[in-house]
Amino acid sequence: MQLTSIKTQPTQQKVGANLYNPILYAYSTNNNMLVGQLVQQSKTYWSFSYSDEWLAYDSAFPLSLSLPLVKGECSSFNALNFIHNLLSDLKEERLSLAYSMGVQSNDAFTLLSKIGHDCTGGISFSESREPPKIGWKYREISATELNELVTQRKSFLPYFGDYRPCISGTQRKTTLTKLNGKWYVPQEKSLSSHIIKYPMDVIAQSNSVLDMSGSVENELICTQIARELGFKVPDIEIMTVESGAKALAVKRFDRCFGDGAATRRHQEDFCQIFGIPEHQKYQSENNLSVSKIVDVLSLSAQSKANNHDFFKFMVLQCLLGATDGHLKNFSVHIAPGGHYQLAPFYDLLSAYPAVGATGLNKRKLKLAMGLKASRGYKYHINKICLRHIEQTAAQFGISNANCHEIVSTFLAQFSSALSSIDKRFPGQEFALVKDAIFQHATEIVEKLNRTIK
Repeated sequence: MQLTSIKTQPTQQKVGANLYNPILYAYSTNNNMLVGQLVQQSKTYWSFSYSDEWLAYDSAFPLSLSLPLVKGECSSFNALNFIHNLLSDLKEERLSLAYSMGVQSNDAFTLLSKIGHDCTGGISFSESREPPKIGWKYREISATELNELVTQRKSFLPYFGDYRPCISGTQRKTTLTKLNGKWYVPQEKSLSSHIIKYPMDVIAQSNSVLDMSGSVENELICTQIARELGFKVPDIEIMTVESGAKALAVKRFDRCFGDGAATRRHQEDFCQIFGIPEHQKYQSENNLSVSKIVDVLSLSAQSKANNHDFFKFMVLQCLLGATDGHLKNFSVHIAPGGHYQLAPFYDLLSAYPAVGATGLNKRKLKLAMGLKASRGYKYHINKICLRHIEQTAAQFGISNANCHEIVSTFLAQFSSALSSIDKRFPGQEFALVKDAIFQHATEIVEKLNRTIK
């Protein structure tokens, strides 16, 4: 039985004769219940509180693990960082969204009041006391329109109508819906099914050129390697348009489409879990080490499996040269009742294809989240040894003997996975990324195998 919210409050709260406090309402999309509200009390102070009906609901879940289900005011700092992490990290993208919608501010409060019905997770945000009416209305995109969108690498175009993507990160992207093999733009308050990621740029640096223009093929290969190794990862595909331009279509795992309706699954990333802003996502900026990840996963459903998966994924990042595993690139699913578990791994990209005489220096490649060392943490991939993996395993509650068994099995599976991927993706467009990963990863595998034996 679906529950509806109680409509008793006005849209704004009066604070003075002619002044009102803006309110951002949070609703559970699957049943339209009012979860809570974020109120701007002044230019520098906001408050967040859960609704009484949500607190009384036996299947309630927290907006964030950093915002426990309690009566009264919750941490405004954590609430603000939660909503900031729902939007693009790029200031120019936020400005573009604000301009296109005719609003004067590009702050998270204002943007989510306009486009927050389709943000990541199971919550819809609205400036209205009436819950957003999530619908099933989609406009099919022609081949010509899709070509224009992907070739220009736009997050939206005029034919999107009022729909705007609400997605975080620094890479240029948009959101679309795929139904029966065709691409659509959501209309009104309908939901997207896929994140469309455009190729990254060639970046000229002071003493090198960072060429990540093959990021679409790169992420596809890395993700498929992870899948071969048994990791949960999203379904992805490369879309190629008339001009030859490409994009990576990533199926969202926070929603499910079927029978003319969409349901959502709540999730949050580790920046939101720890209540930190999006610009502090790297360990060098937030001082949050892998031990803090362990603290969270140790309280999760299936905690042993979650911890083991995360540990093995840290080893995989070393093998793949995946240097961007920051806090926003890991998430948890939060179920009714507040139980949570590790979400599928995503945004997996190797830096090895950018290594070269005019590119990156292999010896300087660093992990975003370091492995445990005798003193602090070890970040440089070429300096990582078995002892760093052992010390990291210990933080996950894994003994040296079990660590050796896990790593030995994993390395054997990794070599087999590379062979399988090589056969599955024989095309020339995958040659650069495959050759780079296979060459550098094999060196690390051989080094670790020698140490273990």
